[in-house]
Amino acid sequence: MAAGKRAMQWLVASMMVGGVLVLTSQAASAAQSGDRSVSCSLSGVVHFSPPLTRSGGGTHASRVTATLSYCTYNSGIVEAVYSAHLGGIFASSPFSCSSSSPTGAALSATVRWHAKAWPHGGIGPTTVERGSASGSFAGSAVVSLYMPPALASGCAGGKIRSAIVSGTISIGQECGGVDGPLTEYPMVPPICGGQNYMPTSITTGSDGALWFTTNRHALIGRMTTAGVTTLYPLPYMWDGEWGNGGITSGSDGALWFIANSGLAIGRITTSGSVSTFPLPARSGLADAITSGPDGALWFTVYNNAGPNAIGQLTTSGTMTLFTDPSLGTGDWSSSDHRELTDITSGPDGALWFTSEYASNIVGPGAASIGRITTSGVVSEFPIPFDANPGPLTTGPDGAIWFAGSDFFGGNSIGRVTTSGQFSEYGGSSGDIGQVLGLTAGPDGALWFTNYSVPGDTGFAPYPPIGRITTDGTITTYGSPYVEEGAMGITAGPDGAVWFNDHLNDSIGRVSVP
Repeated sequence: MAAGKRAMQWLVASMMVGGVLVLTSQAASAAQSGDRSVSCSLSGVVHFSPPLTRSGGGTHASRVTATLSYCTYNSGIVEAVYSAHLGGIFASSPFSCSSSSPTGAALSATVRWHAKAWPHGGIGPTTVERGSASGSFAGSAVVSLYMPPALASGCAGGKIRSAIVSGTISIGQECGGVDGPLTEYPMVPPICGGQNYMPTSITTGSDGALWFTTNRHALIGRMTTAGVTTLYPLPYMWDGEWGNGGITSGSDGALWFIANSGLAIGRITTSGSVSTFPLPARSGLADAITSGPDGALWFTVYNNAGPNAIGQLTTSGTMTLFTDPSLGTGDWSSSDHRELTDITSGPDGALWFTSEYASNIVGPGAASIGRITTSGVVSEFPIPFDANPGPLTTGPDGAIWFAGSDFFGGNSIGRVTTSGQFSEYGGSSGDIGQVLGLTAGPDGALWFTNYSVPGDTGFAPYPPIGRITTDGTITTYGSPYVEEGAMGITAGPDGAVWFNDHLNDSIGRVSVP
């Protein structure tokens, strides 16, 4: 009776002061515990062996049983998992009776959880999509059960065989880490497995840091080469851009980006001051941006109710839109429908851009690489092979390189000289998927990202990072720390290549060989 009474006193104390059990652990495998972390409220019992007394106790494996409820997937978005059960053992007591303090004892446990149907058609970990699953993991545990002075004598005379604990538990993959040449930095440590922020495009700033856009929460992020992040909120609902073209470093030392869902061009100083430059009404939406050879910012414009355009914006705020029949229109009902997907500064003092397939037309010659002079003269180079172009960049060899992602197969990396001579690489290698980022690396090669969605066989499996030399030799890089959703990529200030891990709310770094 005495032991039972003291256990009840401990329960009351736990409820009064909010005792917390927090687990942070590395999953045994992604297939077991889910591709990303899950956090749950916890209420459970720790069984001590031998029972706790003033002189100690609990030195043998302590059994743990608990129920997890109100589980949140993606750290704050209440979706999918709604209940779970935990069972396991502590290798030693998590609480010292003699010192009335937590011990940080190690825990091995098995978690079983159940899931509702994914409510919004989003992408969850494989274990959640199947409706129910179980996972085993091992990690460290800390039990914080403050014992008020009035109850500190609870270990004297009697024996405490169990204690009630409550709080939160996090299970899932380790946040970040190093795997060979690849390092992963979570945007907001220790949160991993996000889709809360979804970083998309990235560039190197004049301050020697990495700057990136997010697809959610209207933020511009800054990360140092040591992995320290600063987030700057924007006065819009959404600033997100897909791929590699949403942010660039300007000639004035500021960062320029696609803002307010394409309705404006944004500017942020390296100290975080934000200003915007709206596009003219009904002119369309800006889609990709680059710094031009004339010191201005150049961007593509998609207009679903009129002609597409290439825009020029001086650093003092003067905006000019150039139209040309070859740019087509964003109107899907038109036979001239096209989308201008990316833009880069060329080696010849002009701007180069990609123009996707015209409406309902596929095959060689259907898509093109475009060129526009700083005075607005447009020329077009039809691609002689089947490739729907996405991101592009100027290569170290003085040519324009572009990604030819093709949903019908045969994805490739293309090259075009400034005189219009084309080459194609990697079309049958199996190493090139849906490429959403392409950059010239510091090593004289080109680097690209393969975007894949977990569990979606239409996009997988492709290694997230690829490297292609100017003679067409391809090398790929992957890691358990990296999700499949790699997007923007840039040459960093430290001689490495940095990229957005879009689905994992992280920024990755690859050491250049």
